[in-house]
Amino acid sequence: MKNTLRTCLLAGLLLLGWTSPMCGAELKAGGFLRFEFPELPDTLYTMHTGKKTVPMMSVRLPVNYSKDGKFPLFIWLFGGTGGDGSGCGAGRTITEDKDYIFVGMPLFKKTIVRDEPYNGLAIQPKRDADVICAAMGTMLRKLYETIPNIDTSQNAIGGTSNGAHSIAAIFYKGDAYLMERLHNLILAEGGFWLNKVENLKGKRLLIMYGDQGGDPRAAIIKDATGLIQKAQQQKIDVTGFVMENTGHDLPKKFMPNIKDWLFKGREGMSDSLI
Repeated sequence: MKNTLRTCLLAGLLLLGWTSPMCGAELKAGGFLRFEFPELPDTLYTMHTGKKTVPMMSVRLPVNYSKDGKFPLFIWLFGGTGGDGSGCGAGRTITEDKDYIFVGMPLFKKTIVRDEPYNGLAIQPKRDADVICAAMGTMLRKLYETIPNIDTSQNAIGGTSNGAHSIAAIFYKGDAYLMERLHNLILAEGGFWLNKVENLKGKRLLIMYGDQGGDPRAAIIKDATGLIQKAQQQKIDVTGFVMENTGHDLPKKFMPNIKDWLFKGREGMSDSLI
């Protein structure tokens, strides 16, 4: 009876387009994959909310996916607690569900110190970079084992606020495995404290920041413009984008600008993928 119920449940999930990699992933246009990692430490979402979830990574193949083509990853990390990893990120909205393999990951943090700013929620690079890199590296290795036609040279990763802090932590630590696979970086309202700009050489960097707010915003804007200047001095391909009439946010109206920036870096690709 249990086996029959399990078979019916799996059939229903497949009809919805969800595929379990544990059962042998079927790679098809528009398909969903979900990976669970019970061996990883608690996510920031679990640590902060107390809601126990298994660390997971969610993946959506683009609607124009083909096993014969090459498709880069578009990893997205949300801000705040980062969520539980059950979504595939903002990339689907940015590129209209096409041309990239969309990946959603949760955030990780070594520990929460409640008397620190933002109730201890903010990513601290010196303290948290090791656990971030270890968890993301585990997830990314699994993804490469499952999908054979990833175009690594065009991989993108973006994030807002704490998500952007997590991206910056990778390059702060200088994690070789992750840095070799992440080439187009989108830092929106976070990660501007990154001072090891030499680790960004050979990458493309988009820095997005809002122009509204009081004294706290002035410090963020100063850090953003400072990072742009440091990157320029190191001859890094950096683009600064001011989100007008915006505070600590990434409104959807600016997502076409992200798409334009991404595809500027993919000029010369096959028309079948653009």
